[in-house]
Amino acid sequence: MAILGKDAFTPDKYVKVVKVNVPELGGEVCLCVMTARQKDNYDLSINDGKRQNLENICARLVVRCLCDEQGVHLFGDNIAEGERVLGDMPYPVIERLFEKCREINGMAESSVEDAAKN
Repeated sequence: MAILGKDAFTPDKYVKVVKVNVPELGGEVCLCVMTARQKDNYDLSINDGKRQNLENICARLVVRCLCDEQGVHLFGDNIAEGERVLGDMPYPVIERLFEKCREINGMAESSVEDAAKN
């Protein structure tokens, strides 16, 4: 097995994008796997060590994963705007996207169980 160097850690090499059909919106959206930094920021948005904030939790995850086909985030650095927009969407739509985001980011129950088996 080859020993990897610094060049193996180029983040854009690992952008994984999945398409999800959203009939309520009339098409598909793309979701991508979060970076380690994005996941840490998401975790801090829920619990900063002083308080737990579950408000708009589904929209907070989805906005961090919504992207175009190349993996460029739709809301860029404007996470707060994205959370407001997605928070006003019908719950069944956001819940479906939330569950898919959890799955592709290894946060779903089945992913945790699979990791424990391995």
